[in-house]
Amino acid sequence: YNAWEVAGIANLPLSDSMALRLVAQHREHDGYGRNFAGEDLADENSTFLRGKLRWEASDHITATLTGSYNRARTAGPIAKLAGLAQPAAPGGAPGGVATLQVAAELGLLPFTPENLAAAASVFSSYIGGDPYESGVLGDTSSRVEGYSVGLTVDIEMTDAMTLRSITGYQHMERANSSDADATPFDILYATRLTPFDEYISQEVQVLGDHNRFSWVAGVYFGSERGRELSPSMSLPFLSSTNPSITDADVKNVSYAAFAQGSYSLTDRLRLTLGARYSLDDRTLVSRNSAAGLCGVPAAGVDVAVAGSADTECPRAFKKGFSDPSWLASVDFDVTEGVLAYGKVARGYRSGGLNIRGRNTAVLFSPFDSETVTEYELGLKTEFLNRAVQFNVAAFYDDYKDIQRSSSVATGAGPQSFVNNAAKGTIKGIEVEAAIRPTRYFTIQATGGLTDAKYDEFLTATGDRSGETFGIPKWTGSVGATYVQPLAIGELTFHADTTYRSKVDLVPGAISQEQLTQKGYALVNGRIALNIEDMGLEVAVFGRNLTDKVFYEGGSHLEGILGYNYKITGSPRTYGISIKKRFGAF
Repeated sequence: YNAWEVAGIANLPLSDSMALRLVAQHREHDGYGRNFAGEDLADENSTFLRGKLRWEASDHITATLTGSYNRARTAGPIAKLAGLAQPAAPGGAPGGVATLQVAAELGLLPFTPENLAAAASVFSSYIGGDPYESGVLGDTSSRVEGYSVGLTVDIEMTDAMTLRSITGYQHMERANSSDADATPFDILYATRLTPFDEYISQEVQVLGDHNRFSWVAGVYFGSERGRELSPSMSLPFLSSTNPSITDADVKNVSYAAFAQGSYSLTDRLRLTLGARYSLDDRTLVSRNSAAGLCGVPAAGVDVAVAGSADTECPRAFKKGFSDPSWLASVDFDVTEGVLAYGKVARGYRSGGLNIRGRNTAVLFSPFDSETVTEYELGLKTEFLNRAVQFNVAAFYDDYKDIQRSSSVATGAGPQSFVNNAAKGTIKGIEVEAAIRPTRYFTIQATGGLTDAKYDEFLTATGDRSGETFGIPKWTGSVGATYVQPLAIGELTFHADTTYRSKVDLVPGAISQEQLTQKGYALVNGRIALNIEDMGLEVAVFGRNLTDKVFYEGGSHLEGILGYNYKITGSPRTYGISIKKRFGAF
């Protein structure tokens, strides 16, 4: 795929008290797939730059200034039509209202059973075939550009206490276009723009370390503001509400205070306790419209006709959220090379405001904060001078008010809407092992068993309790590395395989079989020659060596428009890399 990448890293001492580190990377590759017009899909063109300047202003003050820039562009993913909705009535045509749109574009009018059956036949012809050839015809490109600046200042107040200030600024712009039907027909097309998004943050910490006790305490402030603009077209031959436009200004402000400490009760037993309290204010100013008419219901209006006196553009929505987070953990050196630990922690994700609503007040309603309480027990071991390593961890995560996005039908076309699943749990076990039979040969393996599901989840479309999270039940990997010493350096051989069991790409889909990825394994390999005196490494590598076809995502539009589609993963790739080191590194 004509892939190439160049990266450079330089560490530059500028004086006895100042040093500079520079990183630059650029990578490109042609598309892994093609659209209906034969143009690239799943390509890449990205650039990343980073600089870090460290200054030891005195024996007690150190300042680090960082800056970064990134830009990435892709022609979009390889979307494949996964299947059509079943006919709404016996003898009807599959594909729902999307089939009506296809019939209209093909000129198969009026909508007689014969014409709709012919349209459905053409529509369904885009199911299957070459997994890297998509029926998409419209623009599906994605572009992201951003930069950041940060300053960290450490002031050593005493031998045991340090004051730290962390200041940050981030700026981002992006533009994504999607032809969300995996066919050349104009069923659903959307552009998602972030003309600007900026985030300013300030954190102050006090860190201490005295005898058996180390700790940190501080406060945090963050402020984000930006604009989201998303015009979309759905069923243009059938709908009179095009274009549907999401247009909103967003402002989010966060405050927090936190503290955490670790105390060595004995030489072998340590206790860690931590807590954080967060306050989050969310503000949204909406100008959403359909066919040029305001679609934001005025205050106190449940359902509004677009452009009527019951609408209000712009209209501000506000909501505040707050919650504590905490951590308690203990770890114990059972014997030399054996560490046991246990942890209980509570985490919090702020709630927010729905941005994409139309005409109905409920589609602008806020969604609640999400919380999780996690319990974990684990064991980390090393034996025979680290020739054998074995780690195991068991966990149980108890979720409340899980934030999930769903697609809902509105008069202005399909809209995404975030709501809360009342309860859910993730529980499982993870194992890691490494064996080094000889000095030059290492075998590594991992395994995981995960059970993740909603215990209680009621939505406008039905009861989704018992539904999975879309996480594979079984995961695992096996790898081996052999190093052959040479007179000029080393020759290293590495191979590994990773496995994922069956996974529902979109849990809760009506026709789940259309959006289920069967279990699969990927095989990778690498051979590298390291010439020590030259500071040179030359390697050949391959990823997905068996060229396994798999799907990494999907979308469920069956209940709204009449079809589902999925996204093809990366095919086999291989290449050569060269790394050269200069000076002390």
